[in-house]
Order: sequence, then structure tokens, then C-alpha cells
Amino acid sequence: MYIVRNMLKSTLHLSDLGVKIGPRDYVDLDRVGRERVAQSRSLQGALDEGYLFLVKMDGQGPQPRRGSAGAAVAAAPGGSDLLQQIQELKAMLAAASRPGAGGGAGAAGGGGESGDFSEMK
Repeated sequence: MYIVRNMLKSTLHLSDLGVKIGPRDYVDLDRVGRERVAQSRSLQGALDEGYLFLVKMDGQGPQPRRGSAGAAVAAAPGGSDLLQQIQELKAMLAAASRPGAGGGAGAAGGGGESGDFSEMK
């Protein structure tokens, strides 16, 4: 499976593959053949520009070239890892926003911690 998602609000046409992908739609590009997908310049450009998001690519067939967007997606965590990372991020944000945590909302915008800077003189 080589599933991509159109991130645009308009239809995306991969001319060298003869594929049109509707706005915010998903498509499995293996239907046109992994060989053609691996050689597609329009696919490579769409991935590089962020117009397409690589949802899933299994190891079958030759591996297509990937730009920076494809490489970032390939390294993305799975579902359970992602949920764990989200929970950890929420906890970090909650801890940082508490008064006295340093670097929270108080230090950035008048939360009553202006005395912290007076000791720097």
C-alpha cells in the first residue's frame, strides 16, 4: 500500500501518473504500479511541497524517492506512540504554564513575575 492524502482544498492532478486526488482525499497509488510511482516527478514535487501527505507505505516493490516531507512522514510514530507523545506534551505544557514553573505564561506577558528580572542587574 502507498497511501497519500491531498492536503489542499482543491483537486491535485499527478499528470505523469494520470491520477486526480480530490480535496482532502486519500488514494492508494499502488493501483497505478509501484514502478511508476517510484519514478513520478509530479508525486515527488507534491510531497516536497507538502501538497501530499504520505499516510502509509509498505515495503513491497521498489522504494520511491522521498523528499523532506516524505522522510518526515516515514519517521512519524504509530498510533499508540503518537497518543503517548501527545499525553507527554500536554503534561509538559501544563507544567510550564503553572506559576513559578519558569518559562510559562507569566514570564512572557505580565503574569506578576516582573521581579525575576530585577535580580539580573
